[in-house]
Amino acid sequence: MLLPDVLLDAPREEWGREPLLEVYGFGAFVRCLLPVHLSGGMLLTFGTWLSVHPDDLRHAREVWRTADYPSLELDGTLANAIQPWGQAILDAPVRVAVRKADEIPYVVASPHATLGRVIADEWDRDTVLGSLATALPVPIQARVSDDWSVERGAGFTVRLHEESLRFVGPGRTVILDIFGTDRAQTVDEVLATMIEGAPAADGRLTERDGGELRHARWMVAGAQHELYGLVIRPGSMLSVTCVHDDPADHEWALHTWRSVRFHGEV
Repeated sequence: MLLPDVLLDAPREEWGREPLLEVYGFGAFVRCLLPVHLSGGMLLTFGTWLSVHPDDLRHAREVWRTADYPSLELDGTLANAIQPWGQAILDAPVRVAVRKADEIPYVVASPHATLGRVIADEWDRDTVLGSLATALPVPIQARVSDDWSVERGAGFTVRLHEESLRFVGPGRTVILDIFGTDRAQTVDEVLATMIEGAPAADGRLTERDGGELRHARWMVAGAQHELYGLVIRPGSMLSVTCVHDDPADHEWALHTWRSVRFHGEV
């Protein structure tokens, strides 16, 4: 978090990236770190801000680069709505303390019910990382909706373009759309309707798993390679379009299509 939430829309001069910040009319803030334990033994550390009393900010300034800094502890409230918990932890009371002399303070405790759990509990990796739109260092199974998920590879950012969800990475794009289907139709009938009149493809692949039907077709369009994938279930369908520059990424496109999972009622 580059700034406390209260300052995001405030008219301002260039405040820089200093870890101690006081803005007239808005308050005093100290930069800090919030570590969160994720499943699989992963530790994710959020950079955030602590809202403090101006007297505490002055004390922090006095000891910041002195031998007394390692003993610094401060009480205040969390100044950012960090996803996926969002507004539930904004303004929650919290204590920070210095763990290492060459690092800014860490969040160490909170009496707040939700923030206390954020600090103490282990959280599902895909749920927490999936709430972040920035590029991730690891792949995750990302929710497209309550019913559908698909793998979001390492290095992909998330964008919403019109009504389509997109994962965008260097030379690769995934476009995701969910459609309702007529339950009176079979999955084969839905597929026949979807591909009717479609242009010729360089390759096709159809796979079945119980009542689920998967179909992919791919082609070259100018300098780009495109795979159009469908995963069809009674009443719902996910469209997965993978666009890539390098022909060697065809296996990645197939893998992404095959990574789709349905979580709704069968």
